Amino acid sequence: MPSPKYKPLFNRRYLLILVWVLPVVILLLHQYAAQPSALENLSWDSRRQHYLMPAENSPSRLELLLPRTATLNDTDWIETSVAQQALQARISEPDVQTLLDQQQWQLSVSSQPAFTLLQLSFTEPPEQEATTRLLNLLREQPYFDWRSARDRLQAQRYLASQSAQSHLLSAFGEKLPRPDRSIESLYSRLWWTEPRRLLIAQGDASITDRPPQAAPPPNRDWNPGEFALSTAELRGRSSDQWRLLGQPLNAPTNGTELAHQRLVAELVSLLLPTLFRQQEDYRWLWQPLLGGGYQALIWKGRQLDRTMLGQYLAAELDAGILAKAQDRLLTSLTRIEQSQPEQWLHLVALYRLPLDSHRAFRDTLNQIDLEQARTLITELLPPDDSFYLYYTDRTTP
Repeated sequence: MPSPKYKPLFNRRYLLILVWVLPVVILLLHQYAAQPSALENLSWDSRRQHYLMPAENSPSRLELLLPRTATLNDTDWIETSVAQQALQARISEPDVQTLLDQQQWQLSVSSQPAFTLLQLSFTEPPEQEATTRLLNLLREQPYFDWRSARDRLQAQRYLASQSAQSHLLSAFGEKLPRPDRSIESLYSRLWWTEPRRLLIAQGDASITDRPPQAAPPPNRDWNPGEFALSTAELRGRSSDQWRLLGQPLNAPTNGTELAHQRLVAELVSLLLPTLFRQQEDYRWLWQPLLGGGYQALIWKGRQLDRTMLGQYLAAELDAGILAKAQDRLLTSLTRIEQSQPEQWLHLVALYRLPLDSHRAFRDTLNQIDLEQARTLITELLPPDDSFYLYYTDRTTP
């Protein structure tokens, strides 16, 4: 029986096509991979005092960030909320609306966890004089029914803050240092520091001035220790086994510090299930605000050895958990670079990070090893620099 005729996998025509097509494909892939992230084009304009991120395919806008402070306790939450409502009222007043109409601007406000965002949309980049005039107008206190707004928010807060957890968080918030406690006007507290200006529009970012640097961490008015809350404040509720261990958290000043903070927060969230039983409730709080940032563990149940918390979690950390945390953070950074670069620009502007902080962030996450990660975890919530709150049948003197 004759053997079947041999047929090569690739005939001469296929090979000829590959010779011509492969170089083109390689060139296209190289050009695609070589396309710089939008974060590579960040710049700072010292004359206009704003950050610039070129945006070819998105609406042009000027964003103003008003950094926020902690609102864990009832008073801070109510006062901040009242001020936010007053800002909305100020934008609606005739003199502000007249300026917006004259300049053909659209102004919107949104509240983010770490800042209040004012977004100014336009067809032509605004002149510095006009934006300065708008800011000066917005800083003026509006005609506003402060008492009615405060009463409504007090009632709302009362209904939402009657749990044992809420009482602990409120007490912790009272202990946190804040940069604006001396500012008397509630509305002025919105402007406790200079707003961050971000221009997202077409522009040349090839030359950049030196951006402002992050201020060193302030001397914190912080007195760590223990504080007992009376179970009588719970009005007969039985949830008296909630506890809280927390401390202030300084804002990061560069990409490396941000990577360390973010990695610790991610690792703690992955490791805490090894510490608590299934029936035990707990929460991990992490908020690196520009002023009054904090991190805290709040849980219900048995008393933990606070001196060994960091050591216990560090001992539970293995290469798999570290890799999982690193992958999550690096994937998030890639997503931001590709589709939402303004999110990173917000961090750069808010904390005054270096323009290339995304590189340091990525490099730090890629290079950190298991031993270094364990060291970071070990330093979590040290007793000498933390505040411990719990419930007791008797109040402390």
